[in-house]
Amino acid sequence: EVRFTDRLFKFHAKYANEYRGESTPSFDATLLYNMVTGDVGDPAILPLNAVKWHTEPRDIAVLVGSQSTSQFVAQLYHFGSDERSLTATFYRLNSGQYDWQLSCEGQSTIEGQHDIQSAFSLTLPSQKHCTLTLSAVQ
Repeated sequence: EVRFTDRLFKFHAKYANEYRGESTPSFDATLLYNMVTGDVGDPAILPLNAVKWHTEPRDIAVLVGSQSTSQFVAQLYHFGSDERSLTATFYRLNSGQYDWQLSCEGQSTIEGQHDIQSAFSLTLPSQKHCTLTLSAVQ
C-alpha cells in the first residue's frame, strides 16, 4: 500500500530539500494517518486503524475523534461542489448492530441502523461540516 512507501513518509524530510533551492515545509505523515484512521500508534510498526475510508483522497477532510469497540465518532467535510458518496469499513467495532447518525452543521440529521459486518455507505453534502456517530445497540 501507499502508506508504506518512502514517497509518502520519508521523501519530504530526507530528499526534497536536498534538491530544491527553497525548503519544503515539514510534513508529519504519521499525524495525518492518525487523524484519518483513528490509529493512535505508528503505522510503520503495527497499524491498528479504526476505519478505512473507501473514497478518493481529494477534496475531503476527516478527523476521527473518539473510538472504541462500541462507538465511533468522526468529523467529515467535503470541499467539492456536489454531494459525495463513500463507504467505510470499521475494524475496531465489535460485531453487531449499530445506530448511526450523520449531522451536518446542526441542521440536517440522517439516522439509521447498520450491521457492522457489512460496508457502511453514506453521502456527504457539499461544503458542510458533518459529524458521523456510530453507537452499539444495547
